[in-house]
Formats: sequence, C-alpha cells, structure tokens
Amino acid sequence: MPREVVRASKPYVGFRALLPFGIGVGVACAALGATADAPTVTALSAIAMDAETGRVLFEKDADAIRYPASTTKVMTALLMIERLDHQKWYAAPKEVETVTGSSLYMKPGERLRGYDLIQAVMLRSANDAAVTGAVHISGSVEKFCQLMNERAKALGCENTHFNNPHGLNDDLHTTTARDLALITREAIKNPLFNKLARMQRTTIHRPENPQDAVLVSKNHWLRQEPTADGIKTGYTDPAGRCFIGSATRNGFRVITVVLKSEDTWADTAALTDWCFDQYRVANLGEQGKVVTAESGARVELLQSVRTLVGAQDDWEADFVEPSGGEPYVRFVARDGWAVRVAARKQPQMMAGMGSPTTWALVALLVGGAYAMRRKSRRISLP
Repeated sequence: MPREVVRASKPYVGFRALLPFGIGVGVACAALGATADAPTVTALSAIAMDAETGRVLFEKDADAIRYPASTTKVMTALLMIERLDHQKWYAAPKEVETVTGSSLYMKPGERLRGYDLIQAVMLRSANDAAVTGAVHISGSVEKFCQLMNERAKALGCENTHFNNPHGLNDDLHTTTARDLALITREAIKNPLFNKLARMQRTTIHRPENPQDAVLVSKNHWLRQEPTADGIKTGYTDPAGRCFIGSATRNGFRVITVVLKSEDTWADTAALTDWCFDQYRVANLGEQGKVVTAESGARVELLQSVRTLVGAQDDWEADFVEPSGGEPYVRFVARDGWAVRVAARKQPQMMAGMGSPTTWALVALLVGGAYAMRRKSRRISLP
C-alpha cells in the first residue's frame, strides 16, 4: 500500500517530541542547524516545490496572476506527447502563417512527424509547431485551449486560463507560479517529457526544409548546473523573463518557477541551492514501529514514512479511525504539510504499567523477592 501525501486540513497546533518517531528526524534536523535566511530572488513571483510530494519549500507571491510566456508549452508539450502519434506525419495548418515569435518557419502543408513537432516545441519553443499540434489534436486552437484548461483544473490549478498553446501575449492568457509548478510536477511523470526537458540539442527529420533541422535549447540552466534536469524558458515584453527549472540532488528533486525575473539563472540557482541546503530526506518512522499519537493512543505503522524534513520541522501525530475506511496516522509539520500512513491501534496495557521498562522492573523485583524467600527458608533449617 503506497503512502499518501496530503495537505493538512488544520494548521500545526503545537510541538510534539520527536522521540516516539525514532531518532532519524531529530538527527537530520540537528544536522541542518538553524534555518538560513530565505533566498533573495528578483522575480516578482517564485516558488520551489518538492517534485515527489508537491510540498512547497519556498514561495513569493506564488498566487499572483502573471503572463507565462513560453512556459505555457509545458502543458502544450505534455498534451502533444499524450495525444499525437509520434511516428505519424502531420501537415502544418494555414494558421502557422500568422504565428509570430520563435518558430520553425513552417509553411502551410509542410509535414513533420509528431515526435519532431514535440521536440520543436520543447527545444526551439516553436510557436508554429505548437499550433500545428493543437489543430491536429483538437481541430482548432480554441478547442485545444479548452483541453489545456480542463487538464489544468484537474491538476488543482485555481488561477490559470490558457488562451493559446504557445504563450504569446494575450490579456486572457494568464497563470501563477504555483499553478505552473503543479503542471510541471504532472509533466515530469512522463518519461519522454523528462527526456526532452533535459535535451540541449537535436536534429529533426525535415525533408522539405533540411537547412533548418538543428534545434538548440536556450536553457542555460542545463549548461551551468550539473544537477539540472529541465525544464522550460519563456520571454515576452509583458511577461518578462520566466523560467521553470528543476534539479535533483541528495535523493530528491526540486521544481522551481520564476516569473518576471531580472535574472532567471541567478534566481533559479539561489532557490535551488537554498532548498537543498535546508531540506533532507528522512524517515519519520519505520514500518512496524509503534508510535504514540497526540490522543495518547499507541499505534503501529503499517508503512515506513519517508519525507522531506527541514531545520524547523516539528511534527505531531494524529491517529484517525474513519468510519468508512482504513485507520491511519497523520504526521503534521509546523507549516501544515501532512503525511498520511496506514496504521493499526495497539491494545492498551494496564494503567501505569504500559512501559517495557516498568515491566522489566516488576519482573526483577518479583524474582528477587522469590530468591530471598528461598534463601531465608534454607537458613532456618536445623
């Protein structure tokens, strides 16, 4: 049974000693020391998110409505990966003649394989390739945008409205740093998206225009950071410089988003380094371990609880016995982040006698009294 990570329905309400959960978290937190100052970023909106759990590690105006520019293409590429036949050849529609900005300079009727259209969207950020994929998937750009918005809503995006598949400026085409992080977290679950997000250079099959078949990514993050694994640049005058980054270190992956930044690479580096300095992967409890919940109930964990811990993470444990489901322990961090793990209640021992140490002391006293009685009887014999 996989563990389930959830957002806590109530905030952290107090400190709970870490000893019932084992020393793993205590050691990890002690090693981190005091929380360092939050990173300084020039971006008007920014967020850093753990890729596995979705836990927000840092945010700055993450819900402010912004123009996304070509970071839009994370959603576009994901839908193209899922819905185009990668080996089929697709003809560019007449709409490509009116598409400006970054482009393959496709002419109406030029054909490219589905896989090459996707590569062009990710590496060259080709707006005409995005429109070609959108029209072939949904029949029109407008219907494809409906598909984009439906998918965004299903992922929990509350402030996103896509009005085109490429990100060229449009007053009705807006999102937030938080929503882009949620979309990216879904996209990187796809192996092909991950491959393309890391790719710096490729050559596509382009029989009708072989002189323009080499695609080179403008993602400098991939070249300057050895642990980088994506993802997508974006720029228009109204949106400013935007970037969705990713890096994997120390056993976990962090997604970063910066919107309207003065220096996307410096902002991304500052966010990334801070997250890996402040957080570690640790166990809250091993499978089979008995922990004491806030209610005093003793419960056995049916799974190991592995999550990120930070320097200021204190955890409390709530035991929940839902009427229509399996019981579980919910570990709640100070910032409200919660991890839920299946558990079962242990039978209660006699009041005041529940400690193994107490039982050992009782056994020692009883055994000693019995030995003294036998010795006393031997001494009194004639």
